[in-house]
Amino acid sequence: MARIPESEIERLKAEVSLERLAESRGVVLKRHGADLLGLCPFHDDREPSLVISPAKNLWHCLGACQAGGTVIDWVMRAEGVSFRHAVELLREGIPALAADSGSQPAPAIPAKRGTVCKLGAPVAVVIQSTSAAGKSSLMDAVLALLPEEDRVKYSAMTGQSLFYLGETHMKHKVLAIVEEEGAARASYASKLLQSEGELTIASTGKDPQTGNLITQSYRVEGPVMLFLTTTAVEIDEELLNRCLVLSVDEGREQTRAIRRRQRLKRTLEGLLARQEREHLLALHRNVQRLLRPLAVVNPYAPHLSFLDERTRTRRDHEKYLTLIDAIALLHQYQRPVKTVSRNGRTLEYLEATLADLETAHRLAHEVLGRSLDELPPQTRQLLLALDAWGRNSAGCSTSGAATTASAGGTCALP
Repeated sequence: MARIPESEIERLKAEVSLERLAESRGVVLKRHGADLLGLCPFHDDREPSLVISPAKNLWHCLGACQAGGTVIDWVMRAEGVSFRHAVELLREGIPALAADSGSQPAPAIPAKRGTVCKLGAPVAVVIQSTSAAGKSSLMDAVLALLPEEDRVKYSAMTGQSLFYLGETHMKHKVLAIVEEEGAARASYASKLLQSEGELTIASTGKDPQTGNLITQSYRVEGPVMLFLTTTAVEIDEELLNRCLVLSVDEGREQTRAIRRRQRLKRTLEGLLARQEREHLLALHRNVQRLLRPLAVVNPYAPHLSFLDERTRTRRDHEKYLTLIDAIALLHQYQRPVKTVSRNGRTLEYLEATLADLETAHRLAHEVLGRSLDELPPQTRQLLLALDAWGRNSAGCSTSGAATTASAGGTCALP
């Protein structure tokens, strides 16, 4: 896919009127000195907090969402699309959205959210560790790599809150909740949104015209990728079935590495590194905005094998296949995009390679190992430490799966 010329981006920023763009979404603007004020359409705004500066063609929300930027930023947030698709939509809207287009009403920009969706059925992730081990820092580091328009983060959620977020507000986004306990009351809704891809609820409310009680339907569209952290030793079985469980390295060497990093941040080298970090984060976000949704075909799928001793591995197998799809999708600019026609429709797709399977297999050992393990990470570490201590005390030596004991004692594998 060809890169959008910088001159074209600057042209759109200059030629497309933010005033008309806001009016196309029904925002009523009032003059306030050199600026225009109105209700922000991106949150429940009761007092005008949207400020548009026509001279600079920039906007900013002084209210809850604190968003702002150029016409491209507006379209990305309003339509839930990537940077590239926002540019495409603005191109389609010219000249109707131009600053000198007269008094004709500006057309509504059609929704085109495809690029935001990387996979049709994303896998949830839970980071499990003890308190102060760094799980929240890990979550923040991962979220910082994602485009702002693709993530929503909450400290806690009430039981019904997900049902009233708006029909497309969460579509193709990451829903991050700082602690699993904070999502406890919304656990049913969040798990349903993750697995089914949508939520529906019927609620009683008043008819604004007659005042009579009526039944109102609310719907929230997915897919949504759920991202949680927890200190709980035991994770809810239903949640465990739907997610990858990652653990934080709580070893002494990792603690030393973290302390070295914390001290480095106070030096001149650390100051310069923070500046470079912002540049790298912006690069990662922009690269993800370039990714577009493509079907992934795995020609090796019929030859793969997976554990089948437990019923829950049915879902774990799907996670493994999704991992392969994600790796293949990331290489869409390094491989040819193939097409196939069927019933008059053309489908674009990528093919997974043996290298993708090799990478997925290596990652699966780490990311699926905890999901398949019946013991929490801390318990597993304690068991291994006790096993090592017992072997050393008994004078045992192991070779592969075989275990031998010296004359001074006996030992056995757990």
